[in-house]
This record gives sequence, structure tokens and C-alpha cells, in this order.
Amino acid sequence: VPEETAPEESARVEPAPEEPQTQSEPETVPETTGTQPEAQTQEPEVQEPLTNYVVADEALTPEVLSRQVSACGDYAIDNSTLGIYFWEQYYSLANQYGDYLFYSLDPTKPMNTQYVEEGVTWEQMLLESALSMFHSVAACCTEAEKTGFRISEEDQEYLDSLPEKLTAQVAAYGFETADAYLQDAYGPGVTMEVYSEYVRQQILAATFLQSEIDKIQ
Repeated sequence: VPEETAPEESARVEPAPEEPQTQSEPETVPETTGTQPEAQTQEPEVQEPLTNYVVADEALTPEVLSRQVSACGDYAIDNSTLGIYFWEQYYSLANQYGDYLFYSLDPTKPMNTQYVEEGVTWEQMLLESALSMFHSVAACCTEAEKTGFRISEEDQEYLDSLPEKLTAQVAAYGFETADAYLQDAYGPGVTMEVYSEYVRQQILAATFLQSEIDKIQ
């Protein structure tokens, strides 16, 4: 993805549970398979860890954006949806810490050149957080569907109305379509369909988890 720099604080819309803003999507860590390696008679080759996930705009083809990054339970995540999770991690930190965040993160410089701690860039940290959040959501959604849990009628009505409401909201910020806004906020490949599914999973996971907590209280 083009270099990630922190977005400006202006022109923010709140169409769903989180606040999107402007940025491009990061290219991702490779998917792990979980298979065991065969026995070896010599020392295995040591691979250097990936430290830079930024790619050029022209490399973000539909094939790359739809490439699976990871999976958990009955759910998988591709590069497009990873962009949503990635930037939501950033927005969450920005909302929590405000201007204090920028004492350690310079919003004018790429995240892959700034370090949270020794050997760990902001980009790496946010990617790891994004994948961890996806795994948590996917695990909850998988368990919810196994038990027959469904979202409420009210939540379903919200999901059904989301495209129309978001389109109306973003028009005030100069965006002709919801897709244009979402791609400006989260990166290439994030369409209204992709975003709606992301929101559905967030709602399903949150409401199922709350129902399980209520059972033990």
C-alpha cells in the first residue's frame, strides 16, 4: 500500500460503530497454514522477519486485494478487509489518546519508519493488533452461528439501512458514493458490500459475547 501516514482530523463521518478516516490500506503478512514441517537432516534456513508491508498503488490489483491473509473458525480475512481492521486500530488509539498519540507517532511520516519499541514499527504493531482483533471477532461469530444465535431485528434494520444512510452522510463531505468514501477512509477494495459485512460481524460478535456474559451474571 502507499505509505501509511496518520490521517488528518477533519471531515470525519460516523456511519457505523467505529470512525473511519483517510488512508490507504497496508499490504499484509502472509497467511500461515498450521502444517507441521517434515523432519530435516540439516539446520533449516533462517528467514528474516518481514519489516515492510508497503506496496505501490499499481501493485494493489483485485487479485492482491482479495488474497486471503488469515482465517479463524468459519471466517477468513483478505487484504481489503484487513485495511478496515488496520485503520480502526489507529482510529481507536487516536480517539483514546488524542494529541498525546502524536508525541510518539509523527502523522506526517510513514508508519513503517517509526518505532513503537525497539525492532517494532507502528505499522507492524497495528497489523498485529488488526489480525488479533479479527481472530477474536471471527471466533465469536463462528461460535454464535454454531449455537443458532442471531442478531436482533433492530440490528438487522440498521444493517439494511446502512448503505443509504452512509451515502447521505458522506455527500456532505464531497463524496459522490459510499464506496468513494470507504476507499478514501480504509484503502482500495473496500466497497459498501465489504464494509457492511465487516459491520455485521462486529455486531454479531459483540451481541453474542454480551449474551454469554449475561448468562453467568
